[in-house]
Amino acid sequence: MNRTARWVLAIAALQAALVGVYWLIEHQRAPKTDESLGTEPPQRVDMPMPSLTVARRDGTRSELLSPQRRTLVHVWATWCPPCRAELPGLLAMPSHHSVDVVAVALDKAGTTSTGFSAT
Repeated sequence: MNRTARWVLAIAALQAALVGVYWLIEHQRAPKTDESLGTEPPQRVDMPMPSLTVARRDGTRSELLSPQRRTLVHVWATWCPPCRAELPGLLAMPSHHSVDVVAVALDKAGTTSTGFSAT
């Protein structure tokens, strides 16, 4: 076997070893999925909601008192694409179900704005 063939084999063996190490590291880093995640029913909280003062988009402040019917309080971030994508569907819920939706947005400055949707 000549010298060039040995170098080619050595480089091929090195590449195979590097691919093997890469595969081993990626295989160990793969996220473990929990099969029970999301399969249990939501927990019901039967306690009054504390009063909360919120700042609306127009700058006015109002107090959010304990609701008289089921209310979904959705805390989301303006920089979060999945949060922004799900918000229209959540705000449309009151037209199909007897639930109020309160969306509280946390922006980069840490201030909050609230959108109400109730029927």
